[in-house]
Amino acid sequence: MTEANRDALVHPDPRNRSLPQEFEAFFELKQLGYLRYAHTHLRSMEDARRAVKVAGLRLVLQWSSILGRPDYEAEALRIVREVVRNYWQLNADGLVLPPVGQDQAAQQIALLARRKAVDRAWEELELVAPEHADCLRLRTARLSYVEVAQALGITTAQARQGTWMGMRTLRDLLDRTTDQHDKRTPK
Repeated sequence: MTEANRDALVHPDPRNRSLPQEFEAFFELKQLGYLRYAHTHLRSMEDARRAVKVAGLRLVLQWSSILGRPDYEAEALRIVREVVRNYWQLNADGLVLPPVGQDQAAQQIALLARRKAVDRAWEELELVAPEHADCLRLRTARLSYVEVAQALGITTAQARQGTWMGMRTLRDLLDRTTDQHDKRTPK
């Protein structure tokens, strides 16, 4: 599929009704939330846009079966999360840093080390408490507790508790990861 066709999927021309109207309305409503979610995972808005386009393509291809499910919004979010989690396998671009001078290089290395620590903490959180990680990711994507609860098929109280527990666990994991890194780094 060409980039122009993918753009037509995300920004459909109203004169061209090749996509189901229900899908267009649904995707228009949810696209910003999906983009926020993808951006929390992928660190680059351009990568997030690409992931949402791929997810949109998968959603439209499976639209009739998604609508047949009792909670079609949760199923759509599951597909989006799957695309985002597998984005780097789908897109072999990898991480490219812009060329910098010597002074900025040290700053970027420190920033990347911090990002790696955060990424490792998120990965560990997803292993030890995946439901808390999901709540926290959706909240960091600026979804309300009600929206998080609807997307995950849980109560609003469980969404609040899962977010709080996820944040507490993530902080603990990040502190532990940072402490371990500090012990290995010579002063």
